[in-house]
Amino acid sequence: MEAENKTCKDKGKLISQASQIWAVSWHSANVEGELGKLMGQLLPVAAVVCLAATGFVLYFEGSFLVYKRQPYINWKEQGLVNEVRDQGRCDCCWAIVACAAVEALYNIKYQCKELFQLAPQELINCVKKEAKACYRSSINEGFRYARQYGIQQELNCPFKAQKQHCLSKEKHMPALRINNFKNIDKEDEARIIEVLKQQPIGAGIVVTGKLKNYKEGIYEAPDTRGAKPKLHAIFLVGCGTDKDTNKNYWLIQNSWGTGWGMNGYAKVIRSSSLPDGRAPILSRLSYPENVEYFLCIEEQMIEYCSIRK
Repeated sequence: MEAENKTCKDKGKLISQASQIWAVSWHSANVEGELGKLMGQLLPVAAVVCLAATGFVLYFEGSFLVYKRQPYINWKEQGLVNEVRDQGRCDCCWAIVACAAVEALYNIKYQCKELFQLAPQELINCVKKEAKACYRSSINEGFRYARQYGIQQELNCPFKAQKQHCLSKEKHMPALRINNFKNIDKEDEARIIEVLKQQPIGAGIVVTGKLKNYKEGIYEAPDTRGAKPKLHAIFLVGCGTDKDTNKNYWLIQNSWGTGWGMNGYAKVIRSSSLPDGRAPILSRLSYPENVEYFLCIEEQMIEYCSIRK
């Protein structure tokens, strides 16, 4: 058995080195076709069986069976996302994720060695100035604020996990702003992955007892259809396929501190590994576009340094 596993791994390694995608004839005893050749040899059917154990997925395109290697993305490993935050009792997950998405886009764009970190405290203070305490909002409200006013550095507006007065940015204070943001259909897994290859994404997840108590492994939420669930904002930073279960997952960063989950992170099952009819676990996905750095100057000290010329 051990020898068989080794052979399977070796074949899988050769296959992955050969190509990302190729087709084989469904009507043939051997794996044929121009893209089915590996170093001038036809792959035997036994090698195809190994694909499922080496991170590949198969599907039909006409009369061809197509094998595609599952993507692996991890912005945390690349060192381009900031540390896990702890929102405490403040209902501000939306602000934390909005800032994380904008700052990550900037850090990726410029490959920053010292990561730029934005201030979710500014969003808490200023998106609803009249609020007396922390409040529920949305990631997109944070993006709208970033587009109109820009968000300052964490250094100049430290996180307090409570609502404070909204103050204008000081002169020469560095900040980031975005040009736009876009939503992604929660059912469109291919599009989510396409965007995720370029940058992390903001998303929502239903809060359940199982999520609160998550420690490790792949989170598979209970079916919440018909209920009135509370949605919680999380930061989508990667995806992959679990080697033990062969299930596809999203990698998320939460804002419940490093004591939750896997040092503040979790693997959430993707739609492609859910039973038919089950809704995607992540929803309300969105991401910022065209981030830029600017300084507030005296002529721009209109409310929140909102204008850049």
